[in-house]
Amino acid sequence: MKKQRTRQTTIPIQTEENARYTADQWAAIHLEGSNLLVSASAGSGKTSVLVQRILQKVKRGYGVDELLVVTFTEKAASEMKERLEVALQEMINDEFDPDMRQHFLQQIAKLPQANISTIDAFCKQVIQRYYFLIDLDPVYRLLTDPTENAMHLENVWETVKEELLGQQDPNYLLITQHFASDRKDEGIDQLIFDLYNKSRVHTNPDAWLDGLLRHYPDADVAYGESTFYHEYVKPIILDEIDTLINNIRVLKTDVPEAEAVGFSKIIESLKAEITYLEKLKELLNSSYKDAYQMTISEKFPSFSRKSKKDYDNDETLTAEHDKLKTRHDDVVKGIYDKEIMSYFAFDETYQSQFIQDAKALSQAIVAVEKAFSKEMSAYKFAQRMLDFSDIELFTYRILTKEVETEDGMNEAKAYYRQKFEEVMIDEYQDVNALQEAILQAVSGNPDDPNMFMVGDVKQSIYRFRFAEPGLFIQKFNDFADGQRGNRIILAENFRSRGDVLDFTNFIFRQVMDPQVGQIAYDEDAALKLGFTAYPEVDTMHTEVLLYEEKDAETSKESSFVSDDADEDGPTDGTRMQAELIAQSILEKVNGQHMIYDKKLQAERPITYEDIVILVATRRNHLALEEVFGQYQIPIILDDAANYFQRTEIRIMLNILKFIDNPYQDIPLAAILRSPILSLDEQALAKIRIADKSGTFYDAMKTYMAITDADDLIHKQLSRLDEWHQSWRDIARDKPIASLIWQIYTDTGFLDYVAGMPNGDIRQNNLHGFYQIATDYESSAFKGIFQFIRFIEKIQEKENDLQAPKSGDDARNAVNVFTIHHSKGLEFPLVYVYNISKRFNTQDLRGPVIYNDEVGIGVKLNDRSRHISYPNAFELVAKRNEKKDMLAEEMRKLYVALTRAEQQLVLVGMVKDFDKALEKWQTSLSNQEVLSANGRLKAQSILDWIGPALLRHHDFDKVNETVHVEDYLPTGHTHFKVAVRNQAETVDLRNYWINQIGQSKQEETQTDLFAIEALFADNQAPQNEVTIDLPPVTIDYAYQSATKTTSYQSVSELKRMLQDPDEAYLQTWSKGNQNVLTQTFRYTEDDYDQPKFMQIAQAVSPMAIGSASHLLMQKIDLNSALQEADFRDLFDHLVENQILDQQLWPHLKIAQLVAFFDTPIGKEILKYKTKLYREETFSLAMLGSEIFKDMTSEDDLLVHGTIDGFILFDQEIYLYDFKTDRVAYLNDQQQEEILLNRYQAQMDLYAKALETIWHRPVTRKMIISLDTLKTFFV
Repeated sequence: MKKQRTRQTTIPIQTEENARYTADQWAAIHLEGSNLLVSASAGSGKTSVLVQRILQKVKRGYGVDELLVVTFTEKAASEMKERLEVALQEMINDEFDPDMRQHFLQQIAKLPQANISTIDAFCKQVIQRYYFLIDLDPVYRLLTDPTENAMHLENVWETVKEELLGQQDPNYLLITQHFASDRKDEGIDQLIFDLYNKSRVHTNPDAWLDGLLRHYPDADVAYGESTFYHEYVKPIILDEIDTLINNIRVLKTDVPEAEAVGFSKIIESLKAEITYLEKLKELLNSSYKDAYQMTISEKFPSFSRKSKKDYDNDETLTAEHDKLKTRHDDVVKGIYDKEIMSYFAFDETYQSQFIQDAKALSQAIVAVEKAFSKEMSAYKFAQRMLDFSDIELFTYRILTKEVETEDGMNEAKAYYRQKFEEVMIDEYQDVNALQEAILQAVSGNPDDPNMFMVGDVKQSIYRFRFAEPGLFIQKFNDFADGQRGNRIILAENFRSRGDVLDFTNFIFRQVMDPQVGQIAYDEDAALKLGFTAYPEVDTMHTEVLLYEEKDAETSKESSFVSDDADEDGPTDGTRMQAELIAQSILEKVNGQHMIYDKKLQAERPITYEDIVILVATRRNHLALEEVFGQYQIPIILDDAANYFQRTEIRIMLNILKFIDNPYQDIPLAAILRSPILSLDEQALAKIRIADKSGTFYDAMKTYMAITDADDLIHKQLSRLDEWHQSWRDIARDKPIASLIWQIYTDTGFLDYVAGMPNGDIRQNNLHGFYQIATDYESSAFKGIFQFIRFIEKIQEKENDLQAPKSGDDARNAVNVFTIHHSKGLEFPLVYVYNISKRFNTQDLRGPVIYNDEVGIGVKLNDRSRHISYPNAFELVAKRNEKKDMLAEEMRKLYVALTRAEQQLVLVGMVKDFDKALEKWQTSLSNQEVLSANGRLKAQSILDWIGPALLRHHDFDKVNETVHVEDYLPTGHTHFKVAVRNQAETVDLRNYWINQIGQSKQEETQTDLFAIEALFADNQAPQNEVTIDLPPVTIDYAYQSATKTTSYQSVSELKRMLQDPDEAYLQTWSKGNQNVLTQTFRYTEDDYDQPKFMQIAQAVSPMAIGSASHLLMQKIDLNSALQEADFRDLFDHLVENQILDQQLWPHLKIAQLVAFFDTPIGKEILKYKTKLYREETFSLAMLGSEIFKDMTSEDDLLVHGTIDGFILFDQEIYLYDFKTDRVAYLNDQQQEEILLNRYQAQMDLYAKALETIWHRPVTRKMIISLDTLKTFFV
């Protein structure tokens, strides 16, 4: 009998057996009876707590199917189920009660179907069960690809635009008047799409859109009397005035106490500024009109002018005056001119008018947005498509649909509320408003709360997915008194060394507060040491590496700190930062830098795989890859960026564009210059001269018409022209994936790139491109044009695809992750790359600002006069949105710092270090938290970290001239700062590259010494004589033999043998791809991919073909030759790790069975006693028989394996299976392609058989497994 279910009314006493849990963790596992919010800091073991809470429910008789556990990712859900299964199995082993053992066993059986999933997966389940409540069609296709979704949005919006223009819709015309340029209206398009996506994370999108207008005052209300002004504008101005007054007072205290007259004048001018600001503040509290009048009638006091006489011509004192003026101007211009005065740009009448104009424009935007949303819903309904936001919206409507019952609760809501004992939410900080409403709908009644929420608002970094950290913050504050719910704080960090925690706390105590960061980083938020086994060492202090660009050749006058150029890609500064990281890594790895291994419980030298580099974006992945290649440091680029910028992918895209429209000059020229055809600039010039007026394709056709077929350029153009015709035929009738694979086959491009630097990465990129095309075919779009548009749309939105993984993730290499992707992970040594990168403020620079608190802020534009008018509503919306953006950037920094287990290294760049120090000093304050204005003005992470570091005594070692009035208590926090310029970085580069070269040379020399030792005479020579002789030039008779090996395989010869007229292979010189060099060994990079690469990819046509080929070679011909026999063979090969299980559904087994009913198949069965299969041979052949230009008569050993032959007394029948995809061709084309490809190979096999068996090969048969046809050679 199942154990009686019980509610935990009190927290059980913690015993020694459970001592591994802290008191707070223990409470989080057991506390019930109210909604519970667990604020779990980084590394505090929240997942373990969540799992244990589920297990405690199970122990008290509940089933896992009676819980709703919502995770952020499918991976997290899968891992949680795995952990629960392991734990339940252990509980079964430890349990003696048979009823409980049975109960635990039942939970293991229920786990696969348990509601432990993402919220989207749960929503799909709700819809499948209760779709009828809202008359929803249960048959739909889920849109999972964001690019496809974007293309549908564009198509519908184009239709809506045409209708609005046709109707001369006043709302749309007003929008175009402000935002559309003469040539394009992409700005309007994007604002419509952004607003659409943002609206659909709310329970009622249309109501939310209307709510964006709620703070606009009515037309009959004066600006200075409006609620908006008093609640939003005036508090901002007053806050800015207070900030400026405080900054001026701090500056006043820094004026030297010397008796120079100049300093006294400065003091007086600063006092005058404070008096002016206090008066402005007083008038502002009275009325806007009075304050505005003061700003135009009274000039802001100016800083005291410098006079050498005032300083007795003392240059030191005048220099101090200049420093004070620089600091003063930075503060005043930054706050008074840019912030305060922006709200006094116009008098009250104009302010009112502009706000009403902004209101009318915002109303127009909302009206057009509603029309688009309605049309989009109708389009998706007609196409039977839903996206994830649809799934959530429909789920909410199902759960909240009112019915005429006593409690107004429909059967869906009643079912789930009764079903779930508790609703558990992991990563609660990343929930949006709509998801919160869904979870509230299925949770318990107000008198029986049953929500368990766990997360860390400091790690909410998914604002771009519309996560709403405010929900967490609100509950955290509401539950403080325990009346509306309980909260538990897990502050102990069991991941990191004290050095990491102390540094993180030191920084965040100064930069994060409710004003800038949304939450207070107080004692409750601070990280506390939980893992105390780390040995005490002084080598793990945080390091800050800064590259100073001041003396670099590429230096430009710009920001003293931030590097903005990498918005468009890597710069010299970002590359030099990558070099700093590479040099630091080599120093640690080669210097036997020790780390503590938790598994070994001992210290060991650090390895590459212990290191991770965290990046804000993927834009600089190529820079890291290039630099690390130079330093020969192995690197794994997870979520590799710039996928479509890779050379091999750009070539493929150009080929597709050429197939779609050959009259595009740039794609055609790119193909001709690519390694596929390798025509140089001179060749392209000759082609263009053939037809100077037409397109390049016209010129190509003309050139072919006026030149001989033997002309080298003509040959290449003819090849391309033949391919083009063939590819266009395929593109009309076959999927894009088939076309791409045919391009690989025809050009040999897939094999070629394997021989290039990073060949495995390039080859996997091409495999990934094929897979992209395969996935694309499942969308609603078809055809090569739409596919190209699909790719271009990805590039336009800078939403680059993940490059396929190449290499074993378990290998000893440095990993590179984005900060977002690193969340939840941990690494011994963490480098945070490019902390000087400017924040992305693109949304703030747009014409429309959406802010949840304020609403819509719009920029008013007069296109005819080319001017724009600021308005207070836009300024307030932009300010609030900027604060939200900066809060997210702070949280990203927190995530990055807390990934480190043992050491942090921060890497950035400054233009001029001394000037950066001056800038950082302006952000200092006499409070623990840095000035709010300084933090709001930050353009990069370094603008926060720099000032914070100044307030630590360790910084004195970096720059003794920095004057800091108030150092902060630092506890055990220590760090090291290193600033390197270009010359120093280059010197270190040369040193490490020399070290690497010497190391390689020593390894080679060691190998040579070992070989020499094997053959050395025991008696060393007694006397050594050195004789200098003139150089001797000898023509070696067998020079050609030195260019090959004595061993050749048929697979290596195959490419040459495909063309009987060309008896040698031309391979690319490694140094210059345009220079053809003749060699006497044929190599083909046609090896099977390693298992780790196969697993990371989808099943490829090559793998399917190879498996079919292998089954035909291995099948027992004495069996019934039915599908079951092939299945048994397949399972045997899988068991022996020869084939992969996932191949089976893709194999055409029926076709393989049918082969044995063909004439050739029946003949093979008839003579199976005379049949030889998979026969390996070795054959000595004259070099001149293989290589046209090899005159030596030396023998070469050729090795190969023949699929099969029938040995008769007087003759031999030879056959070979081929898996080439030729079914789409007609019979004649199939025969031409297969004979061209394999005739020479079959000739070589025949020669081998005739030499070995001394009888003629009378039949040479190529058997196509793709068509079951036989072609005679």
